[in-house]
Amino acid sequence: MISKRLLVAIILLLVLETFTTGIYTVINTKNIMDIFNFNKGKDIYMSMINGLQGRKGTLKIESLLVSYLIIIFGLNHFVLQPATQGKKKLNESLKDAFILGTVITGTFGTVVYSIFDNYPLAHVIGDTIYSGCLFSLITYVVLTYIK
Repeated sequence: MISKRLLVAIILLLVLETFTTGIYTVINTKNIMDIFNFNKGKDIYMSMINGLQGRKGTLKIESLLVSYLIIIFGLNHFVLQPATQGKKKLNESLKDAFILGTVITGTFGTVVYSIFDNYPLAHVIGDTIYSGCLFSLITYVVLTYIK
């Protein structure tokens, strides 16, 4: 049985990642109405990937969803469960969530950066910091507001 906290963490991750894609789309198109145009956001992202790999790629939604499940599993196992069992205080859990987010994304980003010559270092740094903040935000909301 999936817990209410875990379900909220999954939903928050998907909503916040979608919102971030919308913001990235608006930055690229300069049109605020594109914040909800997910196809345009996907197209912008895929054009960057196509440029990196030198050929047209396709977004594999199933694989993307599995990666989110793995991320939520790690957040739940290493941060949320210890906090809900009283083993850690909120501030310790927020720090652990930030570290976990930066380690996961930083590892991925630096590997991608090492493989693709044109992958921007700014993306590695920005995504790494963003993920730490995202993990901490999800942890804060789940531990503070979901009982």
